[in-house]
Amino acid sequence: MGRSAGSYVGGPAPWHDPHSSVVYADPPGWQNRPEARKAIQLMYDRRYMTVCIAALADVGKSLVLVCDSMLSTEQFSGDRTAGKLFPIGQSWWAMIAASSLGHVAPIIEAATLLLSRLPDEENTLEAVSHCVTIAYRSQWARHAESVVLFPVGLTWKTFTEKPEWQPHLAEELKKVDLGFEVIIGGFDWNMDGHIFTVRNPGVAFNYDVTGWAAIGIGEYGVANTLLSHSFNSEMELARVLYHVCEAKFVSESASGVGHYTQVKIPVPGAKDDAAILADESVAIIRKAWEDEGRPRVPRGLVDIIRRELAKRTIIS
Repeated sequence: MGRSAGSYVGGPAPWHDPHSSVVYADPPGWQNRPEARKAIQLMYDRRYMTVCIAALADVGKSLVLVCDSMLSTEQFSGDRTAGKLFPIGQSWWAMIAASSLGHVAPIIEAATLLLSRLPDEENTLEAVSHCVTIAYRSQWARHAESVVLFPVGLTWKTFTEKPEWQPHLAEELKKVDLGFEVIIGGFDWNMDGHIFTVRNPGVAFNYDVTGWAAIGIGEYGVANTLLSHSFNSEMELARVLYHVCEAKFVSESASGVGHYTQVKIPVPGAKDDAAILADESVAIIRKAWEDEGRPRVPRGLVDIIRRELAKRTIIS
């Protein structure tokens, strides 16, 4: 779903330029040195080559998580090669979309560690969102220091001591993008379901009102499918499961979305990982969608339209 449909969660975010994907290490006075202006390509596509979908059901008491498992580079891709769905705490799960896998483990591990310290009574949307955004922002800060400050002999501490460099370097820091976004879905202490995303540079958006969220290059296909069905979180689990699988199948027309479909159905309060929908069950849903659910032209309608057009002398 588009970013505008979510609501911002959390405090002030670090520097962020949503239109840039390149960092330049070029401190004041280096402009005339040709070797100094080095572009660091942080991502090769603003929409990451995947699709991940989270959706609430049963008035927010049930949750469905669906994603592909394709791993893509600029030249090659392979299906069923990448795990994109991780448990990060009791009753919370994460799905990732990234142009580079280098930032995935540090963020997921840090979020998992922070969530493990939460007492049950503090298992709230606000607390979980805070833990994940802190994990993301910490990794952003380390990466920004490495690619912008370190090449010119600075750290975050010494950066504050160089006021004459701060305006220029601040512009470069705004361009730092981890090329990573994550959907978090799960249940709070009251067994109420929640969905939120965290995107560069560590900004959280809540999707409880819409009842679903999607990330990756297949996001637009998902949005079109679910909105066409007037999807909402009051629908029963079985219907939500079908619509989310359908949205995943539709999104496969986007380059970079794999055919294999992983489905998990988390249970509130579960101590273990979410239940996995068997591949055979996914195949049954896919076949039914291909046979009857996939959009098609109604039988005989083209002939009717042709006759209507002929009446208006558009077609001779």
